[in-house]
Amino acid sequence: MTLYSEGPYTLYKLTSHFDRRSIFVLAQNQQEVFVSGDAFHSKLIPGEWQEWLHQKALAVAAETPQAS
Repeated sequence: MTLYSEGPYTLYKLTSHFDRRSIFVLAQNQQEVFVSGDAFHSKLIPGEWQEWLHQKALAVAAETPQAS
């Protein structure tokens, strides 16, 4: 299932029908650059996607009310 797509980046969530576990995959230009959630298939390929993801996280943090 595609969760988010912007420019060359797409975030997918894949769920096993067998045990309902999910993994998350970030792809850049249809190539996997990050896979999380599965100890047997983890992947991290350093690249410009890391800065893109960091900027997205900063934007979300700026919009999120901070607890006092």
